[in-house]
Amino acid sequence: MVACYSAETRGQYFQHVDSGGGAQRLLTVILYLNPGWTVADGGFNRMYHEGWFNTQVKEDILPIANRLLVFWANEDCPHEVTAQLKRDRYAMTVWYAHGPLLL
Repeated sequence: MVACYSAETRGQYFQHVDSGGGAQRLLTVILYLNPGWTVADGGFNRMYHEGWFNTQVKEDILPIANRLLVFWANEDCPHEVTAQLKRDRYAMTVWYAHGPLLL
């Protein structure tokens, strides 16, 4: 999936876990496509400590071009995309699953 979060609408994606889109999702892999991205641009991938809707922030990750982010898709890795402040933000995401779960 390729996603664009628009700066014009302050695009964001509130806290979630990726297995919420289907229990078969085990691993999330994101490739960021944003050259020259800075802290002022916003749009962090905000990772939280374990547990759905945990409010303790573990790390804010900048979506810098060619950065590859890999994390578990379950409740071990709740995360959100914070609002884009100045630029549109692009990312390509792939979810990996265990084959027998898909059958």
